[in-house]
Amino acid sequence: MSKADQQCVAGQLVKMLIKQNIIPREHVLKVLTLGLIPDIPDIQVDCPKVLNYVGVFVLEVFGEEPNLNWLIELTKPLKEDYEQTLEEFIKETLEMLKRKKTEEHVKSLLKNTNDKGSIPQESLPWSDIDGHETLVSKIVPVLRNNENVKDIFNIFQENSWDVREIDTRKAAVEAIFQVCFIDGKWDLNKLDKYLPLIETKPTHRATFPELWKWISSELVKRFNVSRDEEQVLWTRLNE
Repeated sequence: MSKADQQCVAGQLVKMLIKQNIIPREHVLKVLTLGLIPDIPDIQVDCPKVLNYVGVFVLEVFGEEPNLNWLIELTKPLKEDYEQTLEEFIKETLEMLKRKKTEEHVKSLLKNTNDKGSIPQESLPWSDIDGHETLVSKIVPVLRNNENVKDIFNIFQENSWDVREIDTRKAAVEAIFQVCFIDGKWDLNKLDKYLPLIETKPTHRATFPELWKWISSELVKRFNVSRDEEQVLWTRLNE
């Protein structure tokens, strides 16, 4: 049995243990995130195929989930210092998932992923789902990497991201969700800083009814925003 086959069998076993409630899914994710993933760059020196082996294993464990939130969580330890390894691992894993399922299936998982902006676009050259998803993935790092709102406004202008257009405004709102809604709560400092990007005023509720309906019916549900946190959002949007 090849090493890849061994990882496949091991992943199937772990998945079975999770399904039978013998071990919690969150525990498996935590062990991998803290105990294996950070060591991948060092393991690669002696085992160049480690990305493939780990990818096979995690796909067996998490590959049937309805989104890629697990992949984002799993690769967080690589984000700061090992960007290239991060891109290679995500690309390798999603390419295997494409072969196992279909490209459309992976695109649908990506579409249902909360923090999809955390997935480097270099890992997804085939994933141009539509203009909205692409624009969100471009706006998210702009928000994360720039503290000064004036600088962000300038970048919007340089890229011709006109928030007066409903599609651009939707993308900006989703990017704000991804950056500001953390662990089930709003980071109010960030939220208050970024909301001016979409020029929120009470009159905009009437001007852009499609946007408000989309936020309440789509984003609030997808990000599992509680009623209390939803009220915080609407209060700020109407200030």
